[in-house]
Amino acid sequence: MVKKKALSLSLDATRDFTLTLEPVSGGITLFYAFVNGVKVIQADGTNKRIWSGTISIAQVRIKVRVVGIGNASFNLGIDLPGTAEDQSLTLKLQDGYYETDILL
Repeated sequence: MVKKKALSLSLDATRDFTLTLEPVSGGITLFYAFVNGVKVIQADGTNKRIWSGTISIAQVRIKVRVVGIGNASFNLGIDLPGTAEDQSLTLKLQDGYYETDILL
């Protein structure tokens, strides 16, 4: 009797993903970023912060929260290598706070 090798197939295909948060002007105090509810960035807003990882090809929820002073601005960058063009947004805080949800 010949034994067959077990074949494991992943039902969740994945893709590479990079999220960037960078202060532009004014005072940014804190950066927070979540991917599907998992905190991937929690850092002060003094420097550029980057998270790179692997995400599902299925719908993914990105949540970004930024705290700072007044109408400070920051860049939000999204990179899906080989899947889509890089996206970069310059956003302003409203009364010291900004929050957004992005579905990919």
